[in-house]
Amino acid sequence: MTILIILICSIPGFLLGRIIFKYFFNPITVYTLIWTSMLSFYSLKLISYDDLKTETWLYIAGAYFALLIGSLTFLEADKLFGRNKSDKTVLNNFHLFDDGGKVLKIAIFVFSVIGFISALQHWIVLIDKYGSIAGVLLNTAEVYQQRVDGEIEGVIPYIQTFNYLAIFLSAILIGYRDKFSFWIFLPFSALFLKNLAGAGRASLLLGIVMFIGIFFISKYFFNTCLNRKQLRIGRNIIIFVVVSAFFIGASVYMRAFRSTVESIGGTDRALAGFKENLIISPSIYLYSSAHVVVFDKYLQMDSEKSEFLQYTFQPIYNILAKFDIVEKTQFYHDGYYIPVWTNTGTYLREMHADYGIWGIILVPYLLGFFSTFLWFRFFSSGKIIYLILYNQIFAIIFFSFFLSPTRLGDWLISLILLLICIPLLEKWNIYKANKLIC
Repeated sequence: MTILIILICSIPGFLLGRIIFKYFFNPITVYTLIWTSMLSFYSLKLISYDDLKTETWLYIAGAYFALLIGSLTFLEADKLFGRNKSDKTVLNNFHLFDDGGKVLKIAIFVFSVIGFISALQHWIVLIDKYGSIAGVLLNTAEVYQQRVDGEIEGVIPYIQTFNYLAIFLSAILIGYRDKFSFWIFLPFSALFLKNLAGAGRASLLLGIVMFIGIFFISKYFFNTCLNRKQLRIGRNIIIFVVVSAFFIGASVYMRAFRSTVESIGGTDRALAGFKENLIISPSIYLYSSAHVVVFDKYLQMDSEKSEFLQYTFQPIYNILAKFDIVEKTQFYHDGYYIPVWTNTGTYLREMHADYGIWGIILVPYLLGFFSTFLWFRFFSSGKIIYLILYNQIFAIIFFSFFLSPTRLGDWLISLILLLICIPLLEKWNIYKANKLIC
């Protein structure tokens, strides 16, 4: 019955997103789909979760409606002041393909090579410590724990974020061509190898999310400007399968080398039967359903305190801590037994910790407003700056069921690199075009 209510309540979000953005894949429908899925999985109770308190349901609903209202606020304001519709002339402001995409492809290659160098440097450090690649693989669980504790010395941090630039550009390239391209393999292969070295998956998932968000909006943009047919389901499926394969591969690797058998308390007998399966396992269900339960426990305990913006922009706090301006904060939250120890409680937990009740309402409202604003500004102007900012906002919306990616150094560093490097590529193309004219 609960699942049916959740599905019925999600219908307005799907319809509203489709009406506002004219395309099914948009920030509103993505948020709706993600939260509907998580709440539906939770309602199956394949793990013996406690029932969510009324306060928790009200917070979730309040955040959702705040997101919708934020999107509608921009739409109404835009109608009041008038919006320029996109047409073929908008492409005059989009300069990455002025030379046919040659510089863009070179940039994808260069940024991916930097990503490969980062992965190679990480592997060299581990091989030096464990003696061989086999030694690293056999000690994956230890590598993971050391990474969590910040004890792997010698690894140069954040160089892998150049992969996100290559992913951003490859998503635009594929959206422009509206077909699969092997350029996608370069940045994702580099990021895949880096994640294997660090025994993690978060940065790879962030790359996948960024690719998906940019691919769809750029595809819609070029389809509109070039009057192309909108329906390319087969090609979209191929691209989705290829991109997802990298994450599934990393997940299977972690599952195989960190532990082959999972034991989660309070697991339904049918779910427990998958505990030795490498791909479908109890942890998959846990990751897709538990975060809302942790948020509920966080609200009940009411014991966590944070400084202003501490969780919203934790990388900045960490930088300030290096200069003893503020105290260093731990990245990982306290866990709750639900009936397994889990510590991620959706982005609402972090927004509530930073801003109280205002974080539950104001942050989703701003996400709805700015994701809509950036979407329409990109379509009406063709300026790359709006696409870059939309890219980062979309990541926050997608990860909302889990945590706020603004806590990840990769999210912040990639934003800085995108704002610096992508406009420089456009200026280089403009310079080359003017030079040819002269």
